[in-house]
Amino acid sequence: MKDLISQVEHAYYSETNQNKIKSTSKVKLFVGIGRPILSKVLNFSTLDYFSNANVCLESQLKWKLFWHNEIQDDTPLDLTVGIDYATELEATLFGMKGISSEGTEPTYGEPIVHELEDIEKMTYPDFYKSGIMPKVHNMYEKIFDLANNRLKVYFPGWARGTWSIATIIRGFNNLCFDVKDDPESLHKMMQFIVDSRISWENQRFNFLNIKPTDKDYHWKYCVYRDISNSDMFEDEVDGNLFSPQMYREFVLPYEKQLSIYYGGISYYHSCGNLTPFLSDMLALNITNVLHISSWTDLAKAVEVFPENITFQRSLHPINEVINADEKAMRKNLEEIIRAANGRDLHICPDALYEGSWHTIEKVKQIVRIFREITS
Repeated sequence: MKDLISQVEHAYYSETNQNKIKSTSKVKLFVGIGRPILSKVLNFSTLDYFSNANVCLESQLKWKLFWHNEIQDDTPLDLTVGIDYATELEATLFGMKGISSEGTEPTYGEPIVHELEDIEKMTYPDFYKSGIMPKVHNMYEKIFDLANNRLKVYFPGWARGTWSIATIIRGFNNLCFDVKDDPESLHKMMQFIVDSRISWENQRFNFLNIKPTDKDYHWKYCVYRDISNSDMFEDEVDGNLFSPQMYREFVLPYEKQLSIYYGGISYYHSCGNLTPFLSDMLALNITNVLHISSWTDLAKAVEVFPENITFQRSLHPINEVINADEKAMRKNLEEIIRAANGRDLHICPDALYEGSWHTIEKVKQIVRIFREITS
């Protein structure tokens, strides 16, 4: 382990990496390769990764070096490590069953709120005892010891947004019926979710000796993203599934409460279509990055959001990466850059969880084409 850490330290201080750290380019490309692929490429077990601190840390160090040597995107190598459990963590805080299997990210089981009245029987999550928190604390302590003060070790935070949590614990179809059948109880459930997050976060901040508004505490999520305390992952907020009116009544007010608590939302993420909601989302005080999926209109977002916002345009992992040929990749990248109209832009071939070396080669192809376009 000591030798691996030394190799990472050497790569960190290399000229190539330091140039990435100092880069001021307005258009950058950041690749996101999931652990199921990395486990095949770097030969580790995902089950061991999420349960064995030695495997977890060793694997992170190896993929840092792999990224530095093989993936020539704009992601700088850093001297930080940590642990996250993808979408499993928050679900288990509410009493749901976590699911782990080889070659996949951890996830969760069936919804547990069968009737909205079930919420009244639930209590706020405990930072030390609820769900998989004992496992999280144990892994964090062991990785901290293994890092031996040579790497910064981050403790995971709460990533999933309010509507995302509601979908997890209640189920999307049930939520749609609740909107019509029992909106008052649905509002109560949404408020319980907000209060649960704030309660859990207050415990975490006390544990870490930081504040909700601290902007310099970042942690790794799904390997390739550095996220801050306030970041909100709302994949289920999708204009293809419900109306702006429904968003304004049942989602936005609860996201706004969290924005006030954190002093703004640093990063807002949804793999859905945000186009119908963009104007309303100005009320969230997004301070740094807005995720733009392949379904969301980037040109519209450029019109709506102020100059200080960076747009993270994710490529569709199948249509725009795996199944795209060179001509299609080039055309798509050029159109995305044009739509950004000179604004700060992060292009992200990410959410890549399927495949092995073939996926890596497709990523390298996109990186090469991007460099040709932007050079």
